[in-house]
Amino acid sequence: MASIIENIVSGVPDWQGKQVITRPLSGGLTNTNYLAEVDGMPYFVRVPGAKTELLAPGPKSTQTNSMTAMGAASPLRGPVLTILE
Repeated sequence: MASIIENIVSGVPDWQGKQVITRPLSGGLTNTNYLAEVDGMPYFVRVPGAKTELLAPGPKSTQTNSMTAMGAASPLRGPVLTILE
């Protein structure tokens, strides 16, 4: 049985045929977070936890906040991929 991150990676058309290396990141309170390197380009992958849609802020605000934080202070540069289930 494939893990959630394996299912996500296989479901991103632009990642097909590319070298994808993933590793879990710590620190998420309600989400599971991963670093995915696709042909050397880092991506932050956030998988929402159960019933996180009941919490504020919503996924759209969270994505905007993450992108802003990455641009301002994070050593990880690259796109943010938020999985909306």
